Amino acid sequence: MQYKTAIGLMSGTSLDGIDVALIQTNGEHIKSFGEYAEYPYTNEFRNKLYTLISGDYSQLDATTKQLTELHANAVNDYLKNNNLTAKDIDIIGFHGQTIYHNPGAGITTQVGDGALLAKLTNISVINDFRSNDVKHGGQGAPLIPVFHRALADMAGLKKPLAFINIGGVANITYIASDNSLKAFDTGPGNALINDCAKLHFNQNYDDKGNLARQGNINEDLLNKLMQHPYFALKPPKSLDRNDFKTDILNSLKPHDQLATLTAFTAKSIALGLQQHCPNLQNIYLCGGGMHNDYLVKLITRYSSKQPDSGHYSAFNGDAIEAQGFGFLAVRSLYNLPLTFSDTTNCRPLHSSYSGGVFYPA
Repeated sequence: MQYKTAIGLMSGTSLDGIDVALIQTNGEHIKSFGEYAEYPYTNEFRNKLYTLISGDYSQLDATTKQLTELHANAVNDYLKNNNLTAKDIDIIGFHGQTIYHNPGAGITTQVGDGALLAKLTNISVINDFRSNDVKHGGQGAPLIPVFHRALADMAGLKKPLAFINIGGVANITYIASDNSLKAFDTGPGNALINDCAKLHFNQNYDDKGNLARQGNINEDLLNKLMQHPYFALKPPKSLDRNDFKTDILNSLKPHDQLATLTAFTAKSIALGLQQHCPNLQNIYLCGGGMHNDYLVKLITRYSSKQPDSGHYSAFNGDAIEAQGFGFLAVRSLYNLPLTFSDTTNCRPLHSSYSGGVFYPA
């Protein structure tokens, strides 16, 4: 199959902004990567997304349009900064913004207008990557384990290994020595930490974990949080960012709340590794959470494993999710399956993009 040049776009449940990355791939193997760029959301727009996630859809259409326009601006700026034109790009993989995820009820909702993005960028677009997987019995997440495997093969990483993506929700891709895949959401990622930092400190996130480091972990309340029934489920399994209620922490001082929430994320990741990832040779962190030094320290403490740094000679941990959606877009062009029974529990060989290809007007 011919190699294609794709741009991948990711806006995660941390609500921090848009990641843009370029990849050359045939949907099975990776030829090369281009530059990676981040386009942060303003506080005003982030609040609009919080409104949607809270269940208030009164401004759904307007926010969807603005979200799409922001993605188009990011793509066009990225092309300009890298001396590229729309003709250099074969396809855009557009994740959109998840506002609700409940696969048990057969629902997953990502906002973003693929047709409008194609018109504004003059590049063909594939979006709606999750809903077809859910329609066919899958969890709709995690979506990029097949990309993690291609990345591990390209980099020659020793297996068994795990990629831990710490976005708003944290998830693991486990790649066994025979190259088989297992994937699942482990529990909270950055979302609860970010929400607490915003509420108590007017910060969008806890930079390097410096605020949490000033607090004390309440072990009794942490153990209560870890009794959530989700942790007893076997993979594949997935979460919405709002699935965990943490009201029991409200009596704690703000720094102690943040420390305990950070420990909750770390301990749930460590539990996932312990329960479902045998004989690990190494673990690799990616996503925004890898920059939280205190969180990484706690993951190491609870798992007794030292994660590799998020930046490697062969790849960039910040760029992986955006690159992954470029990879999935090319797989979609070649009608290759995106998800599998061992990664999302979908019925076999159902490609999970469902919106088709949107071509420039």
